[in-house]
Amino acid sequence: MQIKGGHYVKSVELSISRKPSLSLSPVFVYQLSGRNGGNNDVECSNNGICRAIQGFVWRRLAYRGTVSVIFAELSGNTCGDYGVAVSLPGNRTVSGTLCYANRLVTGVQIGYGERVEVSVWFYAKGADFRVVGFLWATADGELPKAKKGSRPADVDTLIKIVWAYIRFPLNLICYVFRTRLRSKPSPFNLKTVQSPATSPRPLSTRSRSRRRPVETTKAASSNTLSGN
Repeated sequence: MQIKGGHYVKSVELSISRKPSLSLSPVFVYQLSGRNGGNNDVECSNNGICRAIQGFVWRRLAYRGTVSVIFAELSGNTCGDYGVAVSLPGNRTVSGTLCYANRLVTGVQIGYGERVEVSVWFYAKGADFRVVGFLWATADGELPKAKKGSRPADVDTLIKIVWAYIRFPLNLICYVFRTRLRSKPSPFNLKTVQSPATSPRPLSTRSRSRRRPVETTKAASSNTLSGN
């Protein structure tokens, strides 16, 4: 991040076909730059068109943003060998206006979670060109100005810092929970729980002593009857 002309400027390289989307902050001016001179960090389709794309996502709930974009430098055969396109919400794509340098595209509203994509397309990897542009989004569409003695809060950086603090306690809680689940015996374990039908309960010593006299009495009665 740099401060140029009283603005916080964040550089973004348009070189790889698909990169993670960046959070579109209302305090930054994003400097977009791309060139091609045998660059292999792009993907090309079967028809020979190559693209380098960078997405931006608006994450402000309090208000909608107004997107503005302008390209200060477009070298080479613009809209011939290569071109610049901006995809906006509502399936709107701006490309023809960006065939010329210093043409401002503004007034497009963007809501929470909506995306803006800036792409550079060209026919051959050997085409030589260079593009430099600027993109920003504020409530009124005006350029955000840097305040003296303050530093803007980058949403992506804040998310990484917060996640670094809460990641360890969350992992520790999950580990303890999994350990307790493994150590707790399952009520459906067939090895520990046996059915009463297959495993009859043995008689106690007292029960056996009570039944023996009855068997002796029966035996004596049978002898008496046989003797008579």
